[in-house]
Amino acid sequence: MNNTTESDKDKTERIQLISKLIEFKNYKIMSRSDTLLKSLKTYLNNDRMDRILPILIGECKISIRVIEWFVTNYCKKNNIAFIKKDKDNKDIYFNVYLNYKAQLKSFNKDLFDPFCRGEELINFPIKDNKYIVTNIPQLNFFKWALEFDILDFIDKNLDDIYKDMTENNSKAKKRTDNKRQELSECATKKLNQLNVKIKLSV
Repeated sequence: MNNTTESDKDKTERIQLISKLIEFKNYKIMSRSDTLLKSLKTYLNNDRMDRILPILIGECKISIRVIEWFVTNYCKKNNIAFIKKDKDNKDIYFNVYLNYKAQLKSFNKDLFDPFCRGEELINFPIKDNKYIVTNIPQLNFFKWALEFDILDFIDKNLDDIYKDMTENNSKAKKRTDNKRQELSECATKKLNQLNVKIKLSV
């Protein structure tokens, strides 16, 4: 009977293979939620958290319910749009309702929602070594709202938005039929005029 012994080369290769298997087993693949949370921690610095924190804890005249009404109904009916500067300082047309729908399509409610629903709750760090209980979808929504100055617009037009919300909710309660109806007609289906300055380069 021939006894076979493992050569030094084979032994080295075997040890290297085992090491790679252990590394692969311990390697954590970041999920979309993990990646998003990392970017949220970078974007939501102390100043930005100071802006949204009173809203999140219910100590602001702007409620989350009003914000949701604004993006889902008020903007839809009134075709609210801004002219904003992009990173290259060029003017871009930003339609709030259409962009909101695009965000929903990209993230779904699972990762984009003003209310703290669905996704696992987290302790998100704020200043003074404190934390707020929230979740990734809520933070992602408010990141979007901050990026496009939506909260500033709501603040300036709060009375009109709140009036529109209460009037439409009252009408909805008075309906006697059970058919599902749109609370607000989409203004983008109508003909709209927008005056924008265009600079031609020759």
